[in-house]
Amino acid sequence: MSDYFSVGQARIPKSSINIVLQGDPWWLPGFGPVVQVPVNEIIKRKPEWADAVKFILPYGPVENSATLFAPGSVKNALATTGSDPRYARSMTMVALTEMQKIAEGKREMPKGGIHGAAFAKEIEDRNNRLWKLRVATSLIAPVSVQYQSPYQFYVDEYHRMLEADSKTADEKFWKTYGDEFYSFSTSLSKNNTGIQATVPALKASRRLKDIIAEDPSLGWMVVGPDNRGDFSQAVYVNQQETPVKPGSETKYRGSQDPWTAIDGNQADLGWLKYTQMMDKLDVALAQKGLHSYQQKGAEELARIKAGFTADLKAQNPAWADAFDSRDDSHLRHTLAMMGRLTTDDRTKDRADVQAMSEYLGFRKQMAAVLAQRAAAGGDKTLQSQRNADLAFIWSGFTHDLTTRYVTFAPIFHRLLETDDLRSNP
Repeated sequence: MSDYFSVGQARIPKSSINIVLQGDPWWLPGFGPVVQVPVNEIIKRKPEWADAVKFILPYGPVENSATLFAPGSVKNALATTGSDPRYARSMTMVALTEMQKIAEGKREMPKGGIHGAAFAKEIEDRNNRLWKLRVATSLIAPVSVQYQSPYQFYVDEYHRMLEADSKTADEKFWKTYGDEFYSFSTSLSKNNTGIQATVPALKASRRLKDIIAEDPSLGWMVVGPDNRGDFSQAVYVNQQETPVKPGSETKYRGSQDPWTAIDGNQADLGWLKYTQMMDKLDVALAQKGLHSYQQKGAEELARIKAGFTADLKAQNPAWADAFDSRDDSHLRHTLAMMGRLTTDDRTKDRADVQAMSEYLGFRKQMAAVLAQRAAAGGDKTLQSQRNADLAFIWSGFTHDLTTRYVTFAPIFHRLLETDDLRSNP
């Protein structure tokens, strides 16, 4: 028998009908807010202790401890104001479900497309109807009603992969279920540092918080190999409350509206596909005994690279925007952070940072040669035909570096591909 009684697009957990033995396990009564609130506040500050108090907070800590006092009916009523993250999550799920139905030909494309006002209004109305049902049932019956998408399996699968290894979950989910269902990995959480919600990443971010504060957007690069491990709800909540630097209102983790989250998810998918293709092309280049796409014999690979990038931009506008936004300012910040990591005793011996040191060292030499040519009346840009020999050398160097240091390859493809040696950190 199914664990849920289906009610249209809603579900009723059978366990919620049991109002006598609500514990988990059944023989252990749940703890009330008098106990949960102080424990919740402690765990928000000490996420690494979360496993020890799961019998008190079985679902992990919550951001606002005051909500532990409110009955379910009050929580559900307040959620309809739009301030509750559960309301935003259910709206996201409704949107993704209807978008998937459109992709599968199970319904018509709405007027104005999926980014139009009509579709947005439809999704909001659908979500409001579901929440009205949830509020009504919580007021008149001792059961909870939750939205059940026909694609819930994919959401559950992604969460399972996320809990197993948050760093590889996105790529593993994509490789397992493909482009078609990748959107069901959408999260409303806005990770302002790129640092995963894991205990190893938390410890590294605390140890290197002074460096992260210099450029929070590159926090993931600062913690490096420690940005891994099992997902932790306690760390997740801790990131929601921890400012990226003293006095800042920006936290390690914030929130975003459903539509922005969906676009961000598609941009992430684009980066996964782009990075995978670049890795394959680099391997093919090496198998030909070449080290630059500008070499004779690499013309076909260069054509594939350019064609793939153009096609991906056309198919994925969200990724195209992210790809084209890699401006000179961002490059300068990246180079400065790389320099910082190569000189800090806490990070300089890491393999990825050693690659950064080689990159910056050779880059400095190449920039000096360009400057000498410019002073002698030549061209100072790497794109100039008169400097084709230097462009060839630089391309070969970066290819060799990303081949020798696999942990550096994602950094290069995402942040440094546009480096033409003109920017100074």
